[in-house]
Amino acid sequence: MLSAVIFRNLPWFDDIEKSVDPKVSSIVRKFCLVTLLSVGGLSFDIDTFKRKYVEILNLALLPQLIEAASVIFSGYVLLGFSPFFSFTFGYIIAAIAPAVIIPCMLDLNMQGYGKTKGLTTTLFISCTLDNILAITIFSILIKFLIPLQLSDASKPLVLKFVPNNIIIYIYPIVEIIIGILPGWLIGMGLGRLTF
Repeated sequence: MLSAVIFRNLPWFDDIEKSVDPKVSSIVRKFCLVTLLSVGGLSFDIDTFKRKYVEILNLALLPQLIEAASVIFSGYVLLGFSPFFSFTFGYIIAAIAPAVIIPCMLDLNMQGYGKTKGLTTTLFISCTLDNILAITIFSILIKFLIPLQLSDASKPLVLKFVPNNIIIYIYPIVEIIIGILPGWLIGMGLGRLTF
């Protein structure tokens, strides 16, 4: 974080920032997030998950909901944002930073701390679920905040005859299904493998 603050305040940083394509920047950020979450997923222990799923769900959901609710309230009451913008603002802030938690937990895991009680697995899974939930809710809310305008040529074949005002409501649901289905199929396939 300190290096980001220093670089951001250097006079020549604006030239570098303008020369980086936003698409490349987005791809690099997504790649970093996927890498961090994959490292957390590789240390996943299914037995710990089965024993501690209630604690994992509590760690993933409760802090996020409380933080999002406080930001939503602050945005609406103190800053005068619209309720919809306040919800979007609340869920972009409520996500946990996996770049902080996962390396720290990997270090503790390597040193042997929390292995017997499954602490690292519990925190890895809850961090991942927290991020998935925050990103999903934010993505859905941002689609409503900034409506998707698709021309007939760019619509998927399934949605060719659906008007744009209905697509705004259908598209987030389709994205969630498209995201969950391959993960579920891969999980089922890997679950059948024996090593």
